[in-house]
Amino acid sequence: MEFNEAGSPWCTPCEVKAADRTGLLHSIAAAMNAVGIEVHSARVTTTQGLALDTFELTDRSGTKLDRKLQNALREGLATGGSGGRRRLGGVSRSTRTGV
Repeated sequence: MEFNEAGSPWCTPCEVKAADRTGLLHSIAAAMNAVGIEVHSARVTTTQGLALDTFELTDRSGTKLDRKLQNALREGLATGGSGGRRRLGGVSRSTRTGV
């Protein structure tokens, strides 16, 4: 995962390269949501089993991502991306609160 802080004056471009697998895009999106990242644009490409996904991101207030949020996203992806949430019967429920 690479962030290009100089790539845009409004958002933080982020490039994710990974072996393609079922659910990869969902894991990325779940990790972004769990740490408070908004996706303004996404370009998703898969070639010969390699996913190359590019996102334009901000925090929830519309500002470019700081290093702390970038690191939180990296950690979120490393731990599965769900941020403690799971899907039950089509409804998202938090495993932290038991709701």
